[in-house]
Amino acid sequence: MRRRILAALTLTLALVYWGLGLPFSLLYLNFAPEQTRWVLFPYLWEVPLLGLLIVLYPTYRWLEPVVPNQLERDPETARERALQLPLRLPISILAGSVFGYLVGSVQLRFLGQMPWEEVLKNAAFGVPTGLLYGLLAYFIVSYHLRPALEQCERLAPCPDDRTYRIKLVWKTWTCLVVLGVMAVSVMGLMAYSTSQRLAESTLSDALLRQLDTFAMQVQSGEAWTSLLDFGPLDQLGVVTAQGELTYYRGPEGGEPALREQLAGISSSRGSRILRFESNRILAWRQLPGGSRILVLAPVDAQALRLHDALRHTLLVGFATVVVASILAWALALSLVQPITSLTLLAARVPQGWPVPPPEGSNDGIPENVPAYHTDDEIGSLGKAFQRMLQQLAQAQQDLVTANRRLENLVEKRTRRVQELGSLYEVSKSLSSSLDVDCLSNEVLSKVTGILGADACSLMLVDRGHLHLKAAHGLEPSTHKSPVAIGVGFLGTTALNGATRSTIQDQDPGFPRELSERGLKTLVSAPMSLRASTIGLVNLYFREPRALSQDQLHLLSTVAGQVAVALDNARLYEEKDRVSELLRRMLIPQEDFLIPSIRVGQRYQPSRVLSGDYYEIIPIDANRLAVVMADVAGKGAEAALDALRLKHAMQLLSGAATPPARALERLNAMVYGSGAEARVVTAFYGIVDLEQRELLYASAGHEPAILQRNGVVEELPGTGLLLGAVEDCQCGERRVELPAGSGLLLYTDGVSEARCADGEFFGAERIHQLVERWNGEDPASLVDRIHVEAVAFTGGNFLDDLSLLAMVFP
Repeated sequence: MRRRILAALTLTLALVYWGLGLPFSLLYLNFAPEQTRWVLFPYLWEVPLLGLLIVLYPTYRWLEPVVPNQLERDPETARERALQLPLRLPISILAGSVFGYLVGSVQLRFLGQMPWEEVLKNAAFGVPTGLLYGLLAYFIVSYHLRPALEQCERLAPCPDDRTYRIKLVWKTWTCLVVLGVMAVSVMGLMAYSTSQRLAESTLSDALLRQLDTFAMQVQSGEAWTSLLDFGPLDQLGVVTAQGELTYYRGPEGGEPALREQLAGISSSRGSRILRFESNRILAWRQLPGGSRILVLAPVDAQALRLHDALRHTLLVGFATVVVASILAWALALSLVQPITSLTLLAARVPQGWPVPPPEGSNDGIPENVPAYHTDDEIGSLGKAFQRMLQQLAQAQQDLVTANRRLENLVEKRTRRVQELGSLYEVSKSLSSSLDVDCLSNEVLSKVTGILGADACSLMLVDRGHLHLKAAHGLEPSTHKSPVAIGVGFLGTTALNGATRSTIQDQDPGFPRELSERGLKTLVSAPMSLRASTIGLVNLYFREPRALSQDQLHLLSTVAGQVAVALDNARLYEEKDRVSELLRRMLIPQEDFLIPSIRVGQRYQPSRVLSGDYYEIIPIDANRLAVVMADVAGKGAEAALDALRLKHAMQLLSGAATPPARALERLNAMVYGSGAEARVVTAFYGIVDLEQRELLYASAGHEPAILQRNGVVEELPGTGLLLGAVEDCQCGERRVELPAGSGLLLYTDGVSEARCADGEFFGAERIHQLVERWNGEDPASLVDRIHVEAVAFTGGNFLDDLSLLAMVFP
C-alpha cells in the first residue's frame, strides 16, 4: 500500500514538474520568440518521461525494506535505510531532472544545430528544478518515515549517540547547502538573462534594420553601401551556402577567423545575438539562398562593465556557497546538539525517567545531557516528559482499577455460567421422566449437590395443607404431620410466595423437629404456578448459613422449574388415565362368552391413542352382529369419534338393521359431523347360526379372511370409506358358513406395521399364518399373528393392532 501511495505521489510530482516547466517555457518565448523550436521540445518529452523513470526506480528500490515486517525482523537495517532514503530520493530527483534536460538539449544540438553553449545553458535549468523538487521530496519522505524511525527506536534504541548526531548533522548541512546552491543558481540564471538583454540592447533597432537592408541588397546584387556608411563595425562578411567568403570588411588577415565563425553557425532564420567576443558582440543574418551575413560590433563601456559585473556575481556566488557550506556545518552542529540531547532523554522515558540520581550528582541525568529542570527548550521538554510520566502512572493506576473491575465482572459471569450450568442439569433431570415420584427424587438429589445442602425436601399443597412428597438426606418422619398454610415458617412461606430462610440461633420460631435432628438452617422456596403456590422446595443445613442472593435466586428458579415439571407430569398422568379410559370403553376387556362360538381377540395399543374399535353384539338367540372399525387419525378426537361410532352400532344392531343400510346411516352420521378429513373404515356382518350364513358389508376396511372347508379366502369390500362422500351406496354380500368355518378380522395396524427398513408386514404374511392354522382355537391364531408382528417390528407399533377371530360350530 505504501509503495502505491509513493508511486502516486511521484507521478503527481512529475506532472507538477511538467506543468511548471511548460509555463516557464512560454514565458521564456516572450523574450526570445525565435527559439520556439527548441524551447518546448525538452519540456514536452524528455523531462517528464526520463525524469519520472529516474525517480521511480530508486523510490521502489530503497523504500521496499522499510515496512513493518522489516522493522520487526531487523530494526537496525530498517533504520539505516530509513535514514538514507530522504537523502537518496532528492539525489535521484535531481539526477532525473538534469538528465531529462540534458538529453533534450543534446537532441536539439543535432536536430536544430543549437550551439553547445546553448545546450549547456538549457541543461543547467534542470539543476534548480531538480533541487526544488528534491528538497520538497526530502521533507515529504522524512515526514512519512517518522513513524518508522520512532518504531525503530522503540525496537532497538540507538546505543551510539555520536553516530546518530553525525547523521543528523549531515542531513541538516545537506539541506542548508542545497538551499544555498539553489539560491546562487537562481542568481546566476538571472545575471545571465540580464547579460543577454544587454547584448541585445547594444545592437540598436537601426542596426538591425540596416542589416536587413544590406541583406536584401546582397540578395538583389545592388551596391553594398548601407552598412559601409553606418556606424563603427569591426568586421563584416558574407558567406555563400557553399562556405565561400564573397565579401569581407575588417582588419587584414581576419578572413579565415570570420569564415570559421560563420561555418559554426546553424542555418536558422532571423537575426540572433550569439555571445560576447572580447569587447565585441556577434550577430548574424541568414539569407534565403543559403548565404549568411556576420557582423562583429563593438560594445560600449557601460555594457562591458555590466558584463564584468556578471562574472563577478558568479565568482561571488561560488565563494558564497563555499563560505555558506562552512557556516552551515557549524550551524548544523548547534542545531543538532539540543535535538541529540532530546533524543537521549526520550530514550529514557520507557525506563521510567527521571532515574534515581547517582552518587555525587544532583539529578538522574548524565553530565553530557542538559538537566531537565532548566528553563530552556530541553528543560521545557523535560517537564513535559515528567508530566507525561505522571499521566502514564495515572493511566497505569486506572488500568489496575479497570483490571480489578474486569476480574469482578469475570467472577460474576463465571458464577452466572455455573448457575446456568446448574439450571441445565436440573432441566435435564426434570425432562428425564414424567413420573412424579421419580422426578421429585432426581431433582432433590441435584439441588442438594448444587447448593451444598445437607438435606432437601419437596412438599405439595393439598386441601390447604403442605404434605411431604419426597426427601433426600432427611428422615421421612421429620415432617410426618401436614403443615397448614399460613402456620409456622413453612406455612407462611407458602402463603406469601417468597423465598425465605431462617437460622435456629436467630429465630425463636425455628421448627422444633429440625432442631431435634441437628439441623440449624432452613431455606424454603415456593413452587408457584399460575399465580398460586403448589408446594415448597426446602434446603436444610447442619450449620448456620446465609445463602447469597445468587444462590437464593437459583433456588427460586429451580423451584419454578420443578413446579412446571410437576404440573406437566400431572397432566401427563391425567392424559394417560383419560386414554386408558377411552381404550377400555372401546375395546372389550373380557373374553366374549357366546354359546357354541369360540372367540379369540388381541389388542396392542400404540404410544398414541387411536380410533380402533371392535365388538360382538348378540341380536337374538340365533343371530349376532360382528363389528370392526378404524377411525382415521390419532389422539383423543379419533377415540371419541370411535366411541360415538360404537354407540351408533349398538343402536343399529339392536334394531337388526341390515349391514348395507347400517353402514349408509353411519356414513351420513360421519359426513354430517363436520370433522375435517375424518373418515372411517368399517366391517359389519350379521351371523345367522340357524341358516349358517354371514351377511356382511365392508366400507374400505381390510378384507376379512374366511376359512371354510380347508380353503382360505378374502371377503372383498362392498363400499367406499365412511365419510368420504355424502351419498354413499354400500352393497352387501351373503356367504355360507359350513361347520368349523373360521373368520378373521383385523385393522391396518397389523398389515401396515413396519420394520426398521420400512418394509410392511403385509396381508400376504397374514394369509400364510391363517393357512397354517388348524382352524380349531381362534386364540392361538391371533396370538401367533401378534407374536410375528412384534418380532417383525421390534415392538415399535405406529398404530393400534386389533385382531378378532371366530370359529363357528
